[in-house]
Amino acid sequence: MVDVAQKPGQLYRAIGASGELADNARPAVASRRRVVPEVFDTPRTGRFILVTFAVLSLTAAIEDWLRGEIGMITGVAGIALVLIGRGMLNKADLAYLVATPPAAYLVAVTLPDLIGIAQSANPINQLSATIFTRLSNLAPFVLTAFGISFLLYKIANRK
Repeated sequence: MVDVAQKPGQLYRAIGASGELADNARPAVASRRRVVPEVFDTPRTGRFILVTFAVLSLTAAIEDWLRGEIGMITGVAGIALVLIGRGMLNKADLAYLVATPPAAYLVAVTLPDLIGIAQSANPINQLSATIFTRLSNLAPFVLTAFGISFLLYKIANRK
């Protein structure tokens, strides 16, 4: 019989144990992995996220004002932000490089029409239509930005 007190770092399952061993056994605990990675360089990562959201939103608003649609200029700005972000972020923070551009694109396409969405008769339908039509124009750029950022993340973290 194994004495549980002698090996405190190990987990024992109580399944099938009987007697004193069953009373002293500790159940196995599930892994407590973090879903969101821990930020290594908080100021730089936070600055990258804020700059990405601000630049894409401003670019989308200006492009919508000048051209009447959101497309090429905003898409190229998003891809450029991914490449700039690779230079800004540490290797440990590259997971944020993968997650930030798609979320920033979503915010960027809704902000120019926010007043119109709020004043419409059915804001939820108007918001859905805006997101669908605007993101359909940006789909190649969103997918390209995501693919490049994911590729940069995988290259930096290969073993």
